[in-house]
Formats: sequence, C-alpha cells, structure tokens
Amino acid sequence: MFGPVAAFALLAALACPNPASAQTSDEELFGEGSSMLSTPADSSKDIAGASLETTKALVFGGDITLVQSLDPWSGTLRQSRGSLQQNLGLNFDARPTDTFRVHGRSRYTIADSVMDGTFSLQELFVDLSWNRSVLVRAGKQAANWGLGRWWSPADILSLEPIDQSDPSALRSGPVAIKASVPLGLGQASAYATTQGAANAGQVGLAGRCEFVLGDSEFGLGGYWRGDGAVKPRLVGTASLRFLGIDWYGEAVGSLGSETQVVGSNSGIPVISQAEGPLFQGAAGFSWRYSDSEGRGDLAANGEYYYNGHGAADPSAYAALSSQFPTLVKSGALYPGALMGYGRQYAGLALSAEDLWASKLGLD
Repeated sequence: MFGPVAAFALLAALACPNPASAQTSDEELFGEGSSMLSTPADSSKDIAGASLETTKALVFGGDITLVQSLDPWSGTLRQSRGSLQQNLGLNFDARPTDTFRVHGRSRYTIADSVMDGTFSLQELFVDLSWNRSVLVRAGKQAANWGLGRWWSPADILSLEPIDQSDPSALRSGPVAIKASVPLGLGQASAYATTQGAANAGQVGLAGRCEFVLGDSEFGLGGYWRGDGAVKPRLVGTASLRFLGIDWYGEAVGSLGSETQVVGSNSGIPVISQAEGPLFQGAAGFSWRYSDSEGRGDLAANGEYYYNGHGAADPSAYAALSSQFPTLVKSGALYPGALMGYGRQYAGLALSAEDLWASKLGLD
C-alpha cells in the first residue's frame, strides 16, 4: 500500500494535466479582480493568488431571513420550516497585509418563534501567501468541488449535503490545510484534511487541478485516506456554454462505498456496503433570459443524477420501514442511510421574475 506521502504525490500527479493554451498575467491571477477578493465568503472557488488586498480593517457582514405564516382565521403566527427561511449568518474578513488574511463564517439556525436555535461554525481559516506563487490556507474551509445544483457527487470534501430547499446556500467545510499554485488560467490544489482524525492514518489526502480551455472549464482530482474509512475516489468535472445554455457534468469513480444499503432476506433487514468499482454521475443545465423591454427574467435549471452507491432494489426500504427506528437506535444503521438511497434522480426548476417590472415572479 502507498504511504501517505506517496499517495499524496500520486493524487497531485493524476489531478494536474498541463494545457498548453493556459497563459495569463500576474495581474489576472493576483490582482484585485480575483474571485478571492471580490467574493471572500465564497472561498471554495478561489483561484490561487499570493497578493491579498490590504484593507487594514476588520470587515463584518451578515444576513438574516425569517419567514412566518399567519392564519387569517385564528390570527395565529406560525414559524415556517426549512433552513432557507430561518437563518442568521455572520462573517468577517481581515487582510492586514498583502500576504495575510483571516476569514470566518458562521450560521445560527433558528428553531422556533422565540429565536432558540443552534450555532454552527462553517469556516474559520488563515490565508498565507509565499513568493507570489503559493497560497496556503489552514483551518476550517469550504471545499466545494462539484457543479451540481441539487446533487453533487464530486463534492467529496464537503461536510454537509446540498440543501435541496436552498441549493445555493454555503455549506460547512472540513478542517484542512490547502496549498494552491496557479497554472496559467487555472490552479492546482493539494489538501490534507484532518476532520475527525485521531492519528496520521485517518488524515485524508486530496489533489485537484482546474483549468480553462476556450469557453470551457475542467477539473480533475482524487482522494485517498489510509484507514479506508472513506474509499478512494477519482473525480472529473466539466462545464461549457453551448447554444446559449450553460451545461455541466460530474463523474466520480470509487473503490467501494462507505454508504450503508438495506436489503431484505425473508423480511429480515440485511445491511451491507458495496465493494468494488462504483460510479456516480450528474449532468445538468442552466438557462437565463432577460427581456430587453423589461417584461421579465426567465430561468430554467435541470439535472439528472445517477447514484451507484444506492440500493439496486429500493422496495426493501418501504417493506422494512417499521424496523428502521430500532436499527437506528441500536446503532446498526446510520440515520443518513435512510436518505438518498435510490440510484436515479432528476430535477427541473422553472422561474419567471420581475414580471413587467412589478417585482412579482413565479417558481
């Protein structure tokens, strides 16, 4: 078996092709127009840059969303449910020098009308740049590798699944050390993730390369963990624009699965985990149209997801549903195994906004 250092080097080599057409200037990669400087909260898509904007100030930001429903007959106010409606977000960003940055992001999820809830730290990291060529990020950080709207099998480092009621919501990231270097119009990144690790064998190692060819963007990466608790993975992503529509795809291959699957043997639950090569994939599109005369903005999003880690025969879940509480309570079955256990999913969203400049819309 590869040692951690050898495996890490192999992942970095697999993840980094060298496109001959990728050339750019220092200003494009390191200047104030970089994505890291314009949208610091969305740190997962940062392009490596060693010159951080110096503000010499601590900038705070945040947002709050509260939705309550009113029963017109009884006059009763009710708390709306779902993470989309009940959240308080806070973030800060400090850049005292052009080689040092501290960033944090948190969320308070409100559970009831008296504002009780739970606090979660989603990001807290330090950025250090070296020699205008290497950016090192250490701490709890977002690492959203995928492109999918509702399902994203390529997001192997994120700690939270996509919230399907609020697909664009930022998610909690792992505790990791990340090193990034620019590669022409892209970047190469290497990660050592220590989330939940008690010893060196539990440290996850990942490598990824992103690059641009014309109007298309591609990513190739991999993941390995010495104790096998998370199975090795190879990840590929692609996005392009064709016929006025943005298309994207994700493909993930793994050697086995850590996901529990429930089957039935004469009415008795059988819990197993798949072995051998497995495939997951997602493909989708996004389309936007703004009427030149201000009659409205139209949008459409569609996605298909194949989950090779799911159950081949999901009918067992309905037949055995009465036994699941006992299995979860005993620890034999993880609660997460009862969500997303199928193999094929599809979604479609249509919307019309600002109809006739009225701020009204349909979803």
